[in-house]
Amino acid sequence: MTTMTTAQAATKLGISIRTAQRRCATGKLSAHKDARGRWTITMEDAMTLPQLTGPADYLIRAAERDRAAALDRITAEVTEAAGDAPANLVTEVAALYREVALRHTDAGWWSSTEGRHLGRLLQWEFTADDKARLIALAARRAA
Repeated sequence: MTTMTTAQAATKLGISIRTAQRRCATGKLSAHKDARGRWTITMEDAMTLPQLTGPADYLIRAAERDRAAALDRITAEVTEAAGDAPANLVTEVAALYREVALRHTDAGWWSSTEGRHLGRLLQWEFTADDKARLIALAARRAA
């Protein structure tokens, strides 16, 4: 996870600074205001999101909104399921699930996630490396 200014996030996402500020205000970007009242945005290191593919531009734009909502839902689902786990482990597990989800570039997949439990859906897509990372995180919690 990386923290950055609104201008840096806008450049990384290919949007205007004002759009980045609106996304912060509406919760579409993970952000908080610093002591000076400026947005500090927290993004995945690989948050330059993969380009979605689809049959029409309007479907891709809709899927981009669905993807933003789904990534937020992943964090909420992992946090809820974690119970009393340490916050740093919860953050790492949520990042792993988001990383797996971001492998999808088909706009139709993102549009079909509405109302589905993403954690359950994504666990079937874990690679051996993903499972090893998850096991290592579980071992750190047990220690």
